[in-house]
Amino acid sequence: MQDRLPVRPLSRLTRRSGTYAGSQSDGTYLCTRAVLRDMLKISYGRIVNIASTAGLRGYPYVAAYTASKHGVVGLTRALALELATTASR
Repeated sequence: MQDRLPVRPLSRLTRRSGTYAGSQSDGTYLCTRAVLRDMLKISYGRIVNIASTAGLRGYPYVAAYTASKHGVVGLTRALALELATTASR
């Protein structure tokens, strides 16, 4: 069963409880990093990252979740610019 992020004000969230922004975006970063070298080596590949609408706008009481989804969107956009001149995207 997947743990859900708590719905509460940012002032009540702690890094220790795993409710901080990095806990959700770390997986996207690590998976991307794991496949990127091989994709570039064979000059082909696609990476599809999925966030939520929280990656595009904020919502009250889910600041950590929103920050993590913004992180996924930011990583995806930055990587798209880095790979724009390659066959990997």
